[in-house]
Amino acid sequence: NRTQTYPKFVQDIRITRAKLLIVEPKFLDVAMRLSSEREIPNAVLLGEQSDAFPDFKTLVRDAGDQIRMTPRANADLAIINFTTGTTGPSKGAMLPHGALVTSYLSGMHWAGMKSFERGLCPLYLFHARGLSIVLTGLVAHSTVIMMGEPWNSDRFIDLMERYRPDWVFIMVPVMTRDLGRNPRFAGLDCTGVRLHLAGEPVHPEVQ
Repeated sequence: NRTQTYPKFVQDIRITRAKLLIVEPKFLDVAMRLSSEREIPNAVLLGEQSDAFPDFKTLVRDAGDQIRMTPRANADLAIINFTTGTTGPSKGAMLPHGALVTSYLSGMHWAGMKSFERGLCPLYLFHARGLSIVLTGLVAHSTVIMMGEPWNSDRFIDLMERYRPDWVFIMVPVMTRDLGRNPRFAGLDCTGVRLHLAGEPVHPEVQ
């Protein structure tokens, strides 16, 4: 989360008792500080290598098959994913393996998502729902188009026109309000697009 303060990084690491930090290169300085202050025992870079940390992709590629999968039970914790605090303080969503898989399978069946369909994800991967949308798409064997950060209504419209997605999964109402105020939105062809809203009550303006 590019807006997160250093004390919040420290707090999240201490709460989760994380042992490995996977870092985008743009957060290298933060990772080096966390490592030097012994807040995290191990850190790797995603897609790059530096004098400070190895490249995560290289480590995974060279890993033996015996360490790729570890024994786990449905009740074992799988992820603690922190929300952005859209509607209040940031919360750590704790999901065990069993609930995680059930959530994605049920989301796929409930939504009626098909493998030949395309979904546009406007949320960020550091958001609990952003990551779950990507994994739901993987379970459905469908295509997920990541918008990335930061939110921008013009860029969203550009992606809608370029990829013609079947789904927009999931938007929060503050995004839809911003989108509706964009002069280009009135000319956007949304025929056949299914939209899921979450995160807060849907205001009459958005409805």
